[in-house]
This record gives sequence, C-alpha cells and structure tokens, in this order.
Amino acid sequence: MRTRLAGLVLAGCQPRSDSANGKVPARSAGVARCISSGSALGALAKLAVKPDGPISGYDRIADFGAAWTDGQGASDCQGASGGQGAPGGHNGCETKDDILRCDLTEVKLEGRCEVESGVLKDPCTGRTIRFTRGRKTSPAVRIDHMVALGNAWQTGAKALSKPVREQLANDPLNLTAADGPANDDKGDDDASGWLPQAAAGFRCEYVARQVAVKTKYKLWITSAEKTAMSRILGGSRGRVLPTESSHEVALKSSPASPGASVDRVERYDPPKSPAVVVERGRGGPARRRCHVRLTDQEQASLRRRGGLAPTPTENSVW
Repeated sequence: MRTRLAGLVLAGCQPRSDSANGKVPARSAGVARCISSGSALGALAKLAVKPDGPISGYDRIADFGAAWTDGQGASDCQGASGGQGAPGGHNGCETKDDILRCDLTEVKLEGRCEVESGVLKDPCTGRTIRFTRGRKTSPAVRIDHMVALGNAWQTGAKALSKPVREQLANDPLNLTAADGPANDDKGDDDASGWLPQAAAGFRCEYVARQVAVKTKYKLWITSAEKTAMSRILGGSRGRVLPTESSHEVALKSSPASPGASVDRVERYDPPKSPAVVVERGRGGPARRRCHVRLTDQEQASLRRRGGLAPTPTENSVW
C-alpha cells in the first residue's frame, strides 16, 4: 500500500545523539565530494531546486552498472591519506551482502560473505521479516536506494560519469535493507511522493540521508520535494547531516580483509552462526554491528588480546 504525503502526519524530528560529528576529508578532483557533518536542514537549503528532467533513456544496468559490486571506496571521495570515503569497500563481499550483514540479525552465512538467512526489523514499515535467500523468498527483503536511481537520473545523475553513477548505486550512504513490497511500492518516487510508514524518527533519518546523497552527488530537488523535506526536518534544526563515516552508514570490512579492526566479539556460536563483532573507527563511536566469520588466525589474535575465550561455546557472551 503506497503511503502518499497527503495521508501522512509529517511530524518533525529530534536530533539523534549517535550521528557522526566529525569532518570527512575534502574530495579529490573528478569524484563525488565527501560531505562534512552539519545541519541537515542547512544542507537542504543549499540544494538547487529545478523540475525533474526526463526519464527517457534511463537504463538501470547500462547507466548505473550491474547490481552489485565490491568496488565501493575505490572511486569514492579520497582524503589526503588516500583512505576510503565509504568504509567497507574491497572486502571481498558484494555491497548487497554487506548491507544485509549489517541490517539483519540472527544472520547465517554461506561462506564468508553471502547471507543465507536472517531477521530484519524493518524501520520503514515496523514489520519483522524473516529473510531466506532463494528465488521465491529473497524479494521479501530488498536493498532500498533511499534516493531512487530513476530519481537520481532525473535530477542530475545523467550528467555524471559512469564510474560515479556506479558509486552512487553502491554507496552505503544511500542504502538500507527494507521490506520488499514497500520498496517496490516506492518505485522512483522522491520524498514528495513516498516516505516510510513507520515512526517519524525514521522518516527524519530517511530524509536526512536523501539530503546527504543529493549533496554528495550534486543532485537537485524539485519544489515539491523541498517542501516535503523541509516539513520533515523542520521540527529540529539540530538534526545532523549523515556522512560516509556515520555509524549507521559506514560498512565494516570483514575481519579477513586487510585493515579490518575487530574491537571485541559480542557473541560467538560456532558452528551455527558467525561471530558478531563490534568495530570502531579511529577515534569515532562504535559503528553498528555486523556479522562476519573469524579465521583461525583472527581467533588466536583475539584470544591473545582477551577478546575471545580460549574455548568458546554456544551462546557464550563477552
């Protein structure tokens, strides 16, 4: 059932204390800019306002690449140190599985990356969905582009280079696991045509992410879209604009990949499920939990550091 704005109570939102407050390095030439945290409402005010461009000529695969890649980060905004603007790319896993590993609970993996099953507490609808990978069952959970790719095409992405469009399609800033039917219902609508049905707080986060994506990729908004976004964000001028390093955005590298950082193991239930780990950015807050498998070498390292019991047993908790 499509939720149109005419039927929504567009409550304002409160700022979330867990949003990132740090700066992200300035972009290198030729790639999408990194964004600095600040007021989401202030960033909205800076977006250009124009009518939608034509959808004619739009082709999802030809224009934005096949779904999905492991390339997020390579063509992303780069800091002076060359670090990834969207942490988590090049970890050997496709973006879809990265998002599922982070947004689902009770995750079961096939191999190191592929999510076979899990549970989504869908923030868009408030529903709890049991996901099982399969031709008939996978559509129950889809990866939502918060700024739909068709809308992005109509609001400036047509003029972007193919590598930057592929980056946009795989950027964790623009992605969340969502109820499949609700995502299908959204289609290519912007905030003036579709918003999540659930709590006003998540509608606020959703719109703030849309503003962040349009800021990063220099996309414009329509007049109706700006009105809808302003009403959602207007209840709290302190709402922080999400960035690539915000805990609800940043992907976690698999511990088996170079440069990964495992702070501690929260639960370790071999062989039924992978470990649940918490990773921390340098000087930043704890990012959201992700499900990964630990190699023997990683287990030994964690034991030496006191982060893993010598003989882990099912349902053990540290």
